[in-house]
Amino acid sequence: MQRNTILLFLFLSFSTFGYLIEDHERDVFSPLPDKSPCTDLFVDEDGITCKVGEPFWDTLLFLPFPNLYINEKEIDAIRAFPSSSVSETVDFLKIPTMESTSFSDLKRVRITLSLQPVTPTYLMPYISDIWGFWGGNRVPYQSRWEVSYLRLVDDEWEEHRYFGRISPADISDLPDHLAADVDYNGVPSAFWNYQVELNK
Repeated sequence: MQRNTILLFLFLSFSTFGYLIEDHERDVFSPLPDKSPCTDLFVDEDGITCKVGEPFWDTLLFLPFPNLYINEKEIDAIRAFPSSSVSETVDFLKIPTMESTSFSDLKRVRITLSLQPVTPTYLMPYISDIWGFWGGNRVPYQSRWEVSYLRLVDDEWEEHRYFGRISPADISDLPDHLAADVDYNGVPSAFWNYQVELNK
């Protein structure tokens, strides 16, 4: 495959970013904001640290980059890169409503962070051609967050879920070598995973 064709595939594949948020019923107020649960974020070569606070509970989540074991002589035989995730759940929360005069009862509140490779499956047979563009020692990964819970409405527990991406722009003081501009538009949209063990 020609390199310019690979670059076109990369551009078309990685240029569809932005939050993906579940549509809530218009007449039902969602007690939690449709935004990341991380009040503070830190990224280094080991992974992502997310500090969670109000309106959730005070905790720290650490999401490690997946370890990759790559034999460069057989790199085109790779069909997928591994993912990683971490989650934490509390059984019950009382969240103040927007008016702050009442509370919403929530149960099974779950916060999940995940890291997935951004390489589409149809490009995997051409990894050896792409490998040089990546620097030969790293793989780009996207990070996502998700919040799910059950909310008591009248006498029924309603299920809610919303999610979105963590981008390099969300990280203050992110080292330049960790920001991956995988769609080559000048705006980093993923993170470089350096947890790569090469076998030549």
